[in-house]
Order: sequence, then C-alpha cells, then structure tokens
Amino acid sequence: MTQIKIYEGTSGCATGQTESRLVANLARISMATRTLNQRDDVQLIRYDLTQDSNQFICDQRVADLIAAKGGAALPITMVDNEIVKQGQYPTTPELARYCDGASVSL
Repeated sequence: MTQIKIYEGTSGCATGQTESRLVANLARISMATRTLNQRDDVQLIRYDLTQDSNQFICDQRVADLIAAKGGAALPITMVDNEIVKQGQYPTTPELARYCDGASVSL
C-alpha cells in the first residue's frame, strides 16, 4: 500500500500562495484525500500543524526541514516515508505518479 502524508501549516497560510490559489489547492487536496482513501492500495493522511503538532515532531526529517526553512518548507509531502515535495502542494499528476501512475480523477 502506498502511503502519502502531507504536513500542512495552519490552514495552509505558510505556503505564500494567494488566497484564491490556496483555497483552490486546499479544495483539490481535500477531494484527493477522499478519492484516494476510497482505494485499497493508497492511504493519504494530512497533518495540520495546529491540530497534529506531535506528528511534526515525531518525524525527525520533517522537524529538521522546518527548523532549517521555517514555514516556507510547508506543505511537506512524503510518500512511503520519503520526502518528495516541500513548499507546495502536490499537483494532480504528481499524486498519480505517487500512486504508481494510476489514474487519479478529481
């Protein structure tokens, strides 16, 4: 099973995106979470800095990245415990690639 984890800042505000783009990305990632979690071969987990702060501390690589880059590192995307993207949400094609190229319809 492919496991995707996205570590997010509080409401995504650390991303430096415009508000309209941030809202669109958050909606797209929320839809992706619902869609992908309906599959048997993928699990997508989102961690919010405010609500899930322990998760940011538990993974030393995530903690080190945030210590080095601050909020600019967020969001951080991990696939099967490897950091694959930082500072931006994964695109839909990237999510498909993370799922072994399987189609991701959002």
